[in-house]
Amino acid sequence: MASPALIVNVTITKSTRTVQVASFNIPVIFGPSDRFSDVYRVYDSTDGMTSDGFMSSDPEFIEAVALSSQAIVPAQWLIGKFTAAVDQVDTFQVGTLTPSHAYKFTMNSTVIQYTSQPSGDTQQSILAALLAAIATAFPTNSPVTGAVTGSGSGATLTLTSSTPGLGISYTAVDSDLTHVNTTPNHTIVQDIEALYAVVTPNVYPYGVICTSHVASDIIQIATYIETQLLVYVTATLDSAVLSNSAGNVMATLMGLAFDRTLILYSAQANTNGPDGAWMGYMLSTTPGTGNWAMKTLAGVTPDNLNPTQIANILANNGNIYVTIGGNGTTLYGITPAGEYFDVTIFLDWLASTIQTNIIAIETDPLNLKIPYTNQGIAMLESGIASAMKQGQNQNGLAPGWDVFAPDVSQVTSADKSNRVLNGIGANGELAGAINKINVQVYVTS
Repeated sequence: MASPALIVNVTITKSTRTVQVASFNIPVIFGPSDRFSDVYRVYDSTDGMTSDGFMSSDPEFIEAVALSSQAIVPAQWLIGKFTAAVDQVDTFQVGTLTPSHAYKFTMNSTVIQYTSQPSGDTQQSILAALLAAIATAFPTNSPVTGAVTGSGSGATLTLTSSTPGLGISYTAVDSDLTHVNTTPNHTIVQDIEALYAVVTPNVYPYGVICTSHVASDIIQIATYIETQLLVYVTATLDSAVLSNSAGNVMATLMGLAFDRTLILYSAQANTNGPDGAWMGYMLSTTPGTGNWAMKTLAGVTPDNLNPTQIANILANNGNIYVTIGGNGTTLYGITPAGEYFDVTIFLDWLASTIQTNIIAIETDPLNLKIPYTNQGIAMLESGIASAMKQGQNQNGLAPGWDVFAPDVSQVTSADKSNRVLNGIGANGELAGAINKINVQVYVTS
């Protein structure tokens, strides 16, 4: 194969994480309705949700109806719970009133400091100066809002996180200051983590949906998902993405270059579950076989966007659902990082399948050991080749891939002694998909 591109790098250890193959088709919907006492429940129909007390107006129910109304639907899905994000509140007081002293603390890695005057400063004026120093350090988008109340030894600086659920770190607090109290923040991410800490392996969800479409929640969830073997589909109805106003959620996500999130503009984000519809349709397909572009979502009305609005969304690697050729159509299934979502999912599948195949060979009861010989190396090559072949059959890989491994004579004595095999892997090219077609027709008289 000429000029092969290494498309996936798999390092296998005893602690290697893999996505179970079945999990690729399982989504979870997080919502606030709190209709059961468990951390989560598993459903295969909305009838089961109705039996548990969900109402048609509940946002989880709306997403589940959308998810289960498509041309292809998941066999099951989970419902998890989240509670509203809570502000973090911290209070500071002056413990010792010291002239010409540098009162300081570090907030989110930024040093906040005020040096008291030789005379005349009070506890209140010192705290007010520290609050002013925060404003100087963060002239825009300050992570906190603040106020100074009281006087004398009772003077207190109260700092509240600007974004509910966004944690603020305070370190290196000066010994002459007292960090009196912290009301810890609560985030949707903590609720997501709580579910994944207890979910059973047979229903471990790969796809995440959250009924909150608030920009700050979207950014926090996307930031967390980027660190996990998970994917996240969301929608926004924020008009700022249409005008490409500074700091809009799509522009922010693109700046973070996330490739595990898919964000769609939809005026119906909170009413018809466009994110649930898109995930329900596409997550149900075998990785590699599906292209998230050019899909009609049952129950979702296409948006009527003008060319400028469309261009603004696409410029920030956002997605839209509009009418083309008389049909509602998703465009283009791209992540904020500019990668196609189906590629992210397929590469997760390929890495997981290679890992699973090799671990299966290593742990096969009939394989008492894999000898460090060419024959043993060939056994491992076969596991990789099987995954690559399957990836080709699923239209994720183009034909022409190859598997490589060293001849045992080329292996260093150190690797043999440590029983480590390096230099084994595969080269391949993604099959990709056709999203745009330029047709030229020539006629003669």
